[in-house]
Amino acid sequence: MSALNIVLKIGGSVVASPLNPRLILEYSKVLDRISMEGFKVLVVTGGGGLARMLIDCAKAINMSQESQDRVAIQASRVIAQLLAEALKPATPITIPRRISEVSKLLKRYNIVVMGGIRPGITTDTVAALATV
Repeated sequence: MSALNIVLKIGGSVVASPLNPRLILEYSKVLDRISMEGFKVLVVTGGGGLARMLIDCAKAINMSQESQDRVAIQASRVIAQLLAEALKPATPITIPRRISEVSKLLKRYNIVVMGGIRPGITTDTVAALATV
């Protein structure tokens, strides 16, 4: 990523515990302003309370740790989808599933939003890996 790029990690507990549409819209306004200043932004969202609730259910039905992680990844991707929709047309509404997709998307869009990518890796780690 070039020097004019920003990676922002938004914890799911911030926008999704409980889901807060107003806060999602406020984040979208701030991100729009940042992109208007010439920055390319990758936003990584966590799953927050939604992910925790789904993981609790997954544990209760004896899902493996890997399957619990997959459920949490989907929750983070739902939050990412909500933010991406609030940001369109500045961002693609298709949420990337791999970090390798991000640089190609940032050539076309000013903002890319993503969630988790694979079991065993937190969204904090996804954000850190994206800076490399």
